[in-house]
Amino acid sequence: MNAKRAPHTPSAADADTAPNELTLALARHLAAAQEELGMSARGLAAQSGLSRAYLARVLKGEANVGLGILMILSRAVGKEPWDMIKPPSGPPRQKS
Repeated sequence: MNAKRAPHTPSAADADTAPNELTLALARHLAAAQEELGMSARGLAAQSGLSRAYLARVLKGEANVGLGILMILSRAVGKEPWDMIKPPSGPPRQKS
């Protein structure tokens, strides 16, 4: 069965394309939490059980993260999942 989507809503393919608002919010919040904790990339990888390569993509906003990974990352940095995807306030972080 093909459901029709409402006008002006993205297709599934468009919604899956990173970066998007949620992936960028997660990247900012995760980087801030990592810095706040003084946690290295290696430490975050060890704490979360995820590869450093994958975490690098998440931190750049290049990876679409499912709910399971969001939960894992939230626990790794001691934050609530919904706080990790809230739109940030203030200017966007500059990529280095």
